Amino acid sequence: MAITSDEVNFLVYRYLQESGFLHSAFTFAYESQLAKSSVINTELPPGALVSFMQKGLQYVGIEAHINEDGTERECDGDFSLLSPHICRVAQSASSSARSFKASNKRKRKGDGSPDAVDGTKEMNGLDKLDKEALVLLSGHEKEVYACSWSPVKNVLVSGSSDSTARVWSLPNKVEDSKAVKPKVLSHGTGPHKDVTTLEWNHNGSLLASGTYNGKTRIWDAEGEMKHIFQYHNGPVFATRWSKTSLFLLSASFDKTVVVWDATTETKKQQLKLHDDPILDASWKDDSTFATCSSDMSICVARVGETKADVVLRGHKDAINSVKWDPAGRFLASCSDDYTVKIWDPSKAIEKKNPADGEAMEVDSNENSKKDTDLDAVTSAALVYTLQEHKKEVYTFRWSCTGPGTSLPDQPLTLASASFDGTVKLWDAESGSCRRTFDHQYVAYPVYGVAFSPDGEYLASGTVGGMVNVWSLKDGSLVKTYQANGDIYEVNWNREGDQIAACVSSGDVAIINFRLKQSPLCYARRPTHKD
Repeated sequence: MAITSDEVNFLVYRYLQESGFLHSAFTFAYESQLAKSSVINTELPPGALVSFMQKGLQYVGIEAHINEDGTERECDGDFSLLSPHICRVAQSASSSARSFKASNKRKRKGDGSPDAVDGTKEMNGLDKLDKEALVLLSGHEKEVYACSWSPVKNVLVSGSSDSTARVWSLPNKVEDSKAVKPKVLSHGTGPHKDVTTLEWNHNGSLLASGTYNGKTRIWDAEGEMKHIFQYHNGPVFATRWSKTSLFLLSASFDKTVVVWDATTETKKQQLKLHDDPILDASWKDDSTFATCSSDMSICVARVGETKADVVLRGHKDAINSVKWDPAGRFLASCSDDYTVKIWDPSKAIEKKNPADGEAMEVDSNENSKKDTDLDAVTSAALVYTLQEHKKEVYTFRWSCTGPGTSLPDQPLTLASASFDGTVKLWDAESGSCRRTFDHQYVAYPVYGVAFSPDGEYLASGTVGGMVNVWSLKDGSLVKTYQANGDIYEVNWNREGDQIAACVSSGDVAIINFRLKQSPLCYARRPTHKD
């Protein structure tokens, strides 16, 4: 097979003619000396150049997705003549995607579950499941990655890689939950429909869900879909309602955030704030929000503005989570660089030059001392760097205490969960570590952590299936559950008497937290042998 330059030139010449560029075609034919070539008399069907290019692009697409063993690799990414092709599948495996908290994170870092405990291992010799303490909600066909309790009712929604979310209206007694039939919220069929994020609005009237294929949906409290839109070209990693639900923000792998106006039911704006995928977002109020990214930066922006007000730089690896404290004063972030940072962005905004329309970049690295103005902003914005963890910090939560909460007289604290198998409790005012909670038997990576509404207890969930509940008063372990699968997220209901845990087995574990019986309850998921 051979292609001559005259043949290529003739195809271009015919394309110019067919497109109406007659003067350009004449000039090109003269300069390429087509009149002296034998190809000038060749008969070609109309659109020959475009047809050959399309077929060539199809061949390149097939070639790019053939594995060494001859099988075809599934990919729904578009091919372009001008842009490099990036497989959607390859993206999901290489990102620190919050939607696939355990599986994708372990693939990216090469971390597996530690050698040790079988998921159904009996603990302390107690192998009988306490029926009063636990109910497993079954129905999902694949991993359950996310869950969210309604702020006004004892209603839980769970999201799974089986392309569904399920709404469970749970009775006050855990043991009565066995008969509950969920409302199934379908997110379509086929690949890349995994439900990656869920969040109720402030009064429980609307539920937002995001999926791996870039779509965002809004449902009412009865489980009826009100809106569906796709403004993103990649997985949606976070859906976040503003404080009074005026706006919904979605953050995506495509490096953009979308602000949706709940009043007009239209998209208000879409912003590209980062150079790499956005992994999390958080609202301060109804106008200001923050985003974090694997590009190691945090952006603080306002609704209606076209650029970030402040860009915070200082982490040395991907930033997994970002959250404002209940009062909206401090902003915290956690990263794969083993640290948690507490910021006061208002100090950075005060230092911003009013005449400068660009976002102020705040760099907290110790070696950034050359610019005295930037260093002054750094000193003002960065409050603390919390750095006692030995591995990546995957998530954290602010306590339900302190300013802006119903318990304003109690200190504001922060709990961080790490791959080093520990949860650390930090004093937000002093930056000191008040307590370290070690998980028993083995240092499983911790993926979920949550404070009880009364501020007295802390729940955590790990790879390996362990859910622990700790007393914040004395640091004691008051309840443990061993699941048959990894725990991706834990959340308390509004009353603080039930804990939901998302399990890789497809179950949702509902743990009773009424401490009327023995203070320490060990339970495990029953096996077929039971």
